Amino acid sequence: MANQDTSFEIIYEQHTLTVDIIRSGKSVVYKITNAKKPGVFFITRAMDAEKHYFWTSIPEGRLDLAARMGALIEEKIKP
Repeated sequence: MANQDTSFEIIYEQHTLTVDIIRSGKSVVYKITNAKKPGVFFITRAMDAEKHYFWTSIPEGRLDLAARMGALIEEKIKP
């Protein structure tokens, strides 16, 4: 069962975005919203065939933006 654990804010291109962490089993999905614009952007970390981690969007197709948002999220949640 999925549950929403926490939320925090990041700044991207002078916009304050809300990030909600959603966990389901072993998966973690980050839901990114902007209160001033409609829509939701979901990203997660995935592993390629060579076992390298990368950020990807759900659905796929916005990898550059996912990588930029993922870097901001990593900075925010690192210990």
